[in-house]
Amino acid sequence: MVHKCDFLSDVLFQPNLLEVLMNLEELDVEDFNSLEAVFNLRGEFAKYIVVQNSTQLKKLKLSNLPKLKHVSKEDPHYPMRFQNLSDVSVAECKSLISFFPLSVSRDMMQLQSLQASNCGIQEIVAKEGTKEIVKFVFPRLTSLTLEYLPKLKAFFLGVHSLQCKSLKTIKLFSCPNIELFKAEPLRLQEST
Repeated sequence: MVHKCDFLSDVLFQPNLLEVLMNLEELDVEDFNSLEAVFNLRGEFAKYIVVQNSTQLKKLKLSNLPKLKHVSKEDPHYPMRFQNLSDVSVAECKSLISFFPLSVSRDMMQLQSLQASNCGIQEIVAKEGTKEIVKFVFPRLTSLTLEYLPKLKAFFLGVHSLQCKSLKTIKLFSCPNIELFKAEPLRLQEST
């Protein structure tokens, strides 16, 4: 747990500390006024760590981080892999625009619970300029809670499909701009 550590820099895990992250299973960061990013995945050392393997991180809780803009700043060629991440909870992070970059979200097959409240997020997964049709598969996701997210527009702002075959609970409250369940009209084939 990292609590009220304003004397630290604006990034919690700099590239030289990423090796510590590889075996970490739970990370709880609270009340850190200057934090802008949790992970800095840029530079040669970050490349070395990311290529080695996925992190063991299973639970990530971020709360009351008013300047947090990114969960991770990363090199798009060497994204951090969070294949073991099962629970994500983010609250009171008003400057956060999205949870994860597109490159990270594709590996999150163990994700079971995703919670966000009182944040500035516009999308759950950042579009990152892609124009391709993206397929998101979260086979173990059982709970999605989105509360007090006035800027949230969508899960992903690009063209995408979302598969969550285990989803049992969806809680949406005070998300006035969300188009999470917007469907495209079906095209019927004409028979001749």
